[in-house]
Amino acid sequence: MSSLSWNQLTDSLNHQLSLPENVEKLTITDAALAYARCGWYVLPIAAGTKHPGSLLGTSWPEQSTRDPEQIKRLFKYPNTAIALHVGKSGAVVFDVDEPANLSLQLQLELLRANVPFQSTRLVGDERRGHYVFLVPNGCSYGNSLGGLGKGWGDVRGMNGIIVVSPSPHQKEFGYYKWKRTGPVPLLPPILAMLIPQRTGDSSGKLSFEEGRTFVSANNGNTYPALLQSRLAYLRENPPTINNRHTAIQRFLMSVLKDSTVGFYPASEALNQTQTFFNSIKSPDEQTPREFEGMALWAMAQVEAMTEDEKAFHALNTAPHLEVEIMKWWRSHGK
Repeated sequence: MSSLSWNQLTDSLNHQLSLPENVEKLTITDAALAYARCGWYVLPIAAGTKHPGSLLGTSWPEQSTRDPEQIKRLFKYPNTAIALHVGKSGAVVFDVDEPANLSLQLQLELLRANVPFQSTRLVGDERRGHYVFLVPNGCSYGNSLGGLGKGWGDVRGMNGIIVVSPSPHQKEFGYYKWKRTGPVPLLPPILAMLIPQRTGDSSGKLSFEEGRTFVSANNGNTYPALLQSRLAYLRENPPTINNRHTAIQRFLMSVLKDSTVGFYPASEALNQTQTFFNSIKSPDEQTPREFEGMALWAMAQVEAMTEDEKAFHALNTAPHLEVEIMKWWRSHGK
């Protein structure tokens, strides 16, 4: 997959997601591939469990994937089930255990004909199961019920999973079968207002429009060689697999600080850093809009700097002085 420029990325925000038909007729590996083709990050778990780290351990969030070759490798073992990495795929799922306790508002929104639904029981209330929605652009939800009331089930958001067909169910009368498939609709505004957005990495970012303004405003080019020097060091000292996100986020802060004091254009810093990020973490491994989120977060931190802090960064880094010092040394010295 070819990389996109920063501007192309922010112009391509619609994330497609759907549920495939007739997966119950497929092998586990073929079904996992079908989910990945529909936009889902998948991970193998031990059959008969709901534990996301049962096979991959604590690094499972990094290892969930849409890459076909990785899927063939991870799902080749017997007694393996399929889990969808919900938040990483750009979705939120309502896991309904007690349909009788659903509010009228939840019933109205969940039971619409266009909402994909996976039944999880052979007997009992036929409304029991998983209801799937697409997360609005720029939003991230955790697993909190928020204002949705209690006693009906759970929300599966960032780092939440659901086990899916044709995986075996852990309970005697449980099973997984998609009753409604197709494109995943956007989370209705009334539900989006009731679920608290996830804090942490998703907070403290500029908006996309603010990001565009930042890039346009910071286009100086007094010392472009510094960017190549920083990138060369990063290539020679790449981050470990479990530290790629954090390392690149910190690197973005450094290069965008340089851009805000005029050393090189922010657009060039973003595009070249993105190219490197894609080389160490393929787009199929990345969460939806992962690089954009890191960049907007880093921009917000740089924007928060005072003029004195920016001046200190310029003075402390001062790569442009190196040229002047060398000129003086050649003209005066030894």
